[in-house]
Amino acid sequence: MGFKQRPPSMISNISPYTIRQQYVTDCSFIASLCVCALFEKRFRKRLITPIVYPQDKDGIPVYNPSGKYIVKLWLNGVARTKSR
Repeated sequence: MGFKQRPPSMISNISPYTIRQQYVTDCSFIASLCVCALFEKRFRKRLITPIVYPQDKDGIPVYNPSGKYIVKLWLNGVARTKSR
């Protein structure tokens, strides 16, 4: 009898201390993400996790074996998506 292996988790514990500035050159954008992550962690109100895709049926971001993810952002009131 074999055990089913659990897929790797995408976000297991959101934290402002795990956000790194590498390819993004805008410090204020990274700072905003850190504030949102801290808010989500402290008040348990989802701000970042609902905008990361792909997601499971509960709206939680899931691991994508291809390494491709999409983030839904808003620019001047218009939804935009950015993939990496």
